Amino acid sequence: MQFLRAEFIDSQTRRIPTKETPPQSSEGLVDKARTYMRDYLAEPIFVRDIARHLGICASSLAHRYRTEARESPMQSLIFLRIELVKGLLMQGLPLKAIAENAGFCDVYHLSKRLFYCIF
Repeated sequence: MQFLRAEFIDSQTRRIPTKETPPQSSEGLVDKARTYMRDYLAEPIFVRDIARHLGICASSLAHRYRTEARESPMQSLIFLRIELVKGLLMQGLPLKAIAENAGFCDVYHLSKRLFYCIF
């Protein structure tokens, strides 16, 4: 975040200059956000956590992410978790361990999410 300093025009008037640096590009935003999600997949993740990691506000992240990825950050997070679940199921791990490794509160929440993804 960059703060702008007011310029003194006279003793009663100040002017805030326009930003000299262009706004931060959304190029790579989705990739950086997804990398963060993968790194912390087993933990509770919120949009504000991802935004803080990327150095932008949560609202800006949500809008820019949706524009670039055509889905919300949380939809991407669920997709990444479900992909991990598929791999862990193929390894034959117990559902309790899968739920913990994939960031679900418990087996009930995992099965509920799987149900909604299937139907």
